Amino acid sequence: MAKLKAGEVTETAVQSLGGAGFLRDHPVEHWNRDTKILTIFEGPPEMQRLVISRAVAGMQIR
Repeated sequence: MAKLKAGEVTETAVQSLGGAGFLRDHPVEHWNRDTKILTIFEGPPEMQRLVISRAVAGMQIR
């Protein structure tokens, strides 16, 4: 759940900062890069939401 929320917050921060959010010196750029890597390993946010909702509902995750 934390990885999903961090990705959403980071994306919002980059959009709020505009071009400054993509500068190498800005910490938000580093966070955005990290969350993009996590998306590759963990799957897209929609899949993460599905896994989380099944776990909360007590359903078996396949």
